[in-house]
Amino acid sequence: MKAFAYPVLLLLFISCNQPITSNEGENIKEPAVTYIIINARNENQFYDIYIQDTSAIKALNDYLKNKYNGAHNTYLQLNYFNDSIVAKSYFKNQFDENLSEKIKDKLFKSFIANYKYNPSTRYDQLEYEH
Repeated sequence: MKAFAYPVLLLLFISCNQPITSNEGENIKEPAVTYIIINARNENQFYDIYIQDTSAIKALNDYLKNKYNGAHNTYLQLNYFNDSIVAKSYFKNQFDENLSEKIKDKLFKSFIANYKYNPSTRYDQLEYEH
């Protein structure tokens, strides 16, 4: 059994570190930045992402938009946060009528950037919130 496990692990390791190829044929390798997909609402391609180094958002965004929508045929929204706890419930809290505007403003400070792609209009934009 061990003899079988080593080749499988090697294959898995090699396949996980492969660059993503976009439609334009460019290889986009996963950037060396710490990030976590906190919420993934795949039915509409919405992702809330914690990123430790916010200066790497552009590189991570290029990688993720090609990973999740390389064919550019579906709506995609990537929301970037610098606080993983805020990212977990940010949108729920923003629409909670029981939370004060002061608390909502404090939460907004952790919402760093937002990327949207709309295939019908070809809207393709990364916007920084602060």
